[in-house]
Amino acid sequence: MILAINSGSTSVKYKLFDAAIKEIFASELAGRHPNAQVFKTLKQTLAKQGLADNHLKIVHRVVHGGPDFFGPIKLSTAVLEKIKRYSQLAPLHNPYNIKGIELAGRFFPESAQYAVFDTAFYSSLPERAKIYPLPMRFYEEYKIKKYGFHGLSHQYALEVAKKTLGKSRPNLISLHLGSGCSITAIKQGVAVDTSMGYTPLEGLMMWSRGGDIDLGVILQNPKSLRTNDGAESKNWKKILNFESGLMGIAGPAYHNYLEIIHGYEAGERLAKLAIEMFVYRIQKYIGAYSAILNDPLDGLIFTGKIGAGLPLTRELICQPLKCVSQVPQLVIPPNEEKMMAQLICDLS
Repeated sequence: MILAINSGSTSVKYKLFDAAIKEIFASELAGRHPNAQVFKTLKQTLAKQGLADNHLKIVHRVVHGGPDFFGPIKLSTAVLEKIKRYSQLAPLHNPYNIKGIELAGRFFPESAQYAVFDTAFYSSLPERAKIYPLPMRFYEEYKIKKYGFHGLSHQYALEVAKKTLGKSRPNLISLHLGSGCSITAIKQGVAVDTSMGYTPLEGLMMWSRGGDIDLGVILQNPKSLRTNDGAESKNWKKILNFESGLMGIAGPAYHNYLEIIHGYEAGERLAKLAIEMFVYRIQKYIGAYSAILNDPLDGLIFTGKIGAGLPLTRELICQPLKCVSQVPQLVIPPNEEKMMAQLICDLS
């Protein structure tokens, strides 16, 4: 049996699979970060299934693997210490991933634990895509480069697309749209570029992250700035991670993407502007990735809760774009947990 645990800041998702990667049961605890009560409940649920600790392989999603991890790995104290080094690069994710690992070790001490990494899918990126135009020593000495994220989601979508299209090496543009958003160019079945970079801040406009912005904004405004609630923030990390993106444009009256869509449909100015900016920036990346793939596209993938959700989002993105007008749209609900289980299936 394989138990896939996906621990985040606002939810804990877990799925149990048999040896053939057939899902046995699944649950999501929304509005909860990993804590002792969550894992106590999980242990009780497994006990009702008649599963002892030593019958399980437990696999965890870790967002940032840094320069050390390029594939699934069995967890140890040394491995976990390395993972902890990269929390500052993915502050919305890695600390909660690590908390889930630590709690699973406490509640399932006899089970083997593994980690898989969102960044691993992008180990195939060519140097021209992953190296930033900074002094070369930044890459060689400090490993500053594009790592990419949402890799497990894009990788799962790729595997589904292969079966759907009947092609083993398709050319695809894959969009993961959720609270975090990213786009990946896949050439002949291999990732060749992606929008997120050294951290999950780069790229598309997201729920509370702005994506691509001029770094001069920060360099020229190093001191405190007023936030949406009128308070002063001296912490650019807080502004860029928690106060920007769709939420930053539409304002605090909107609590989720669906509310902003309703505001857009009602013609509310800031909601309309937020959605137009969101769509426009996605369209720019689709055009760029169509150019770098330089081959006929086999499909345009939409995944993530927003990407696989309301058709209106996909219509707003695709309707004006001639470059994808004849390209099949593949709507693939995310299943990172299944991808996680597949990756560690044969590990011992």
